[in-house]
Amino acid sequence: MEYLTKDFLLSKLIYLDIANYRRMGKLTHGKYLHEPTGYYNYLLEIYSELSKENIIKLLKLKPKGDDFIHLDIF
Repeated sequence: MEYLTKDFLLSKLIYLDIANYRRMGKLTHGKYLHEPTGYYNYLLEIYSELSKENIIKLLKLKPKGDDFIHLDIF
């Protein structure tokens, strides 16, 4: 599918990590935590080094909510 560009997949991967970070706060502190300042950009810098195929592999491995199930790669 054409909409599955590397940028699109990077965005989904990073937002998934942010959502998981916030959920971990809920489990450990009883409330959702906001990610640290610059967290998105830091993850973008790291994940940008991955190939599109590796990003897809990571997305398939990570726990997901209903918002991510509709993608054809899952």
